[in-house]
Amino acid sequence: MTRTLSVLSASLALMLLGGASSAYLASHALDQAAGSLAAARISSENLQNVDVLAPDDDARGLVVLVSDRGGITRADRDLAAELVSSGLIVIPVDLDRWRAALETDAGPDGECLYLGSDLEGIAKEALRALELDTYFHPVVVGRGEGGTLAYAAVADAPAATLAGGVALDAPPLAHTRIPVCEGAAATPAGPGAFSYDRSADLPAPFTFVASEGTEIATAMTAPMRAGQSAIATPDARATAVVQGALAIADADRTELPIVVGKPKGHPKGVVVFFSGDGGWRDLDKTIGDWLTAEGIEVVGVDSLRYFWSEKTAQQMADDIGAMLTNVKPAANVPIGLFGYSFGADTLPFAIAKLDQRWAQRVSLIGLLAPSTQTGFQISVGGWLGMSTGDNDVVEAASHLPAERVLCVYGSEEDDTACIEPKLAAFTKLPIEGGHHFDGNYDALAARLLAALRGGPQAALATPPAPAGPPAPPSAN
Repeated sequence: MTRTLSVLSASLALMLLGGASSAYLASHALDQAAGSLAAARISSENLQNVDVLAPDDDARGLVVLVSDRGGITRADRDLAAELVSSGLIVIPVDLDRWRAALETDAGPDGECLYLGSDLEGIAKEALRALELDTYFHPVVVGRGEGGTLAYAAVADAPAATLAGGVALDAPPLAHTRIPVCEGAAATPAGPGAFSYDRSADLPAPFTFVASEGTEIATAMTAPMRAGQSAIATPDARATAVVQGALAIADADRTELPIVVGKPKGHPKGVVVFFSGDGGWRDLDKTIGDWLTAEGIEVVGVDSLRYFWSEKTAQQMADDIGAMLTNVKPAANVPIGLFGYSFGADTLPFAIAKLDQRWAQRVSLIGLLAPSTQTGFQISVGGWLGMSTGDNDVVEAASHLPAERVLCVYGSEEDDTACIEPKLAAFTKLPIEGGHHFDGNYDALAARLLAALRGGPQAALATPPAPAGPPAPPSAN
């Protein structure tokens, strides 16, 4: 790796120089070497004009590195260089600048800070800028108060948003005008400061690395709570941070973009469900979990990761066939193919290419909030509500067997394929709200289950289930 070698060569030369002058030169040379790693400069939401540091070889993952109070220092640059040398893409974030932007964005009436959207957004921008074919959920690493906020961010993030995090020498509190939104309970800790419950249940692994404390192993699978490593020397602590970030990144990278929900006992139905472009979370995950609890085996496809590299309709059809072959559904159970948003846009094209032995067995095609045009690769524009391609969804959907299609749309949507005249023969299910159906996912799941069992028309007769808590912010 050329960049890594440049850092090492500079360090070796300076060791030979010795003396006080070498200390200055070492600082300057390492700063220059770390700076030369910058592969791009990007912006997203409250994170503006931040550098992307990239390894020369294939990346193993992506880290958002949040500084301590006072901005990015030599300690941050040194840690960034170590992370990059280990094969990780690094996005250094100045905590002071980010906090100011977050608080301005929240406004005077804001009640809490949601960090996950900024972290996920900047990671997506970096991966697209580097033109990578693999999607990495970001690992959040923080120094000092940056570590405290990294923990609060992971605790509050929806599932499948952040890979996890590591905090280095994090104090009990962090200074912000309002707290991070509650994942880990926040307690006021003086003017403009909050501490966060470190025993919170987490959606992803997290490790605190400190000079002292009780050793707690980091759980990599649910149920997860924060682990802790107590290490005396600063260099060893920095090494532990790099190792912790690598472990989390490696675990995230090796996961398939498929989540299988297996019910107790023999499945009463099988559903292959392609998520929206935000990944398998919120609407998709909630409906999938609800159906699994009702006896349906659900194969959930994380579209963010699956479509990060461009697919074809034939590839998608072949993968659906492979999933169903692997599940081996019994002859008497219904099979559903569902898609939400981006997943619904692409599904009609794949069904047209599906092997006939599976196409004939599909009893329900559930299109949830489909748009009128699509591509077959996740794009930054798609997260901003722009068209992601020029493939005609309405034309493709018009060739589906109408008697097996349920088209669900938000009553406030005006750009959905469901209301196109060419699809008049479909069973239509308008749901109050917009693209996310106002977060009443359990009620929608109940209607989908009724349609899977009794055909699309059965969804119209199913009373809505009681509304659950408001849905968290979504990128779908």
